[in-house]
Amino acid sequence: MNQSGIYLSEASFSLKENHKIIKLKSHKMHHFVDFYAYLQRKLKFPSYFGSNLDAMEECLMDLSWFQKKDQLVIIFENAKQLLKDEKTEDIQLVWQIFEDVAEYWKDQDFEFIVVKD
Repeated sequence: MNQSGIYLSEASFSLKENHKIIKLKSHKMHHFVDFYAYLQRKLKFPSYFGSNLDAMEECLMDLSWFQKKDQLVIIFENAKQLLKDEKTEDIQLVWQIFEDVAEYWKDQDFEFIVVKD
């Protein structure tokens, strides 16, 4: 069963041996500039990443740069701090993109899990 989705805690899904866990410190991403740079570095986005939401969604739905034998678990530590200096509707759009990406991967042979810790 594919567990792709957004969860509120690590206890909400079953960790597997092939899950690659990437922990992101939300307090380092109060502004979009920081958010994009941090994501690119931690998720190892390709050099062509365009530092915008469309590019983020494209990279997360492609993942050709990621080893598919691993399954991706992204944990946003202290998620309430994420983009705290940005507009509420922009923050909601970010989470919607993560939801859309998780939904996309549900139909694939790959788990994309996001945790809002």
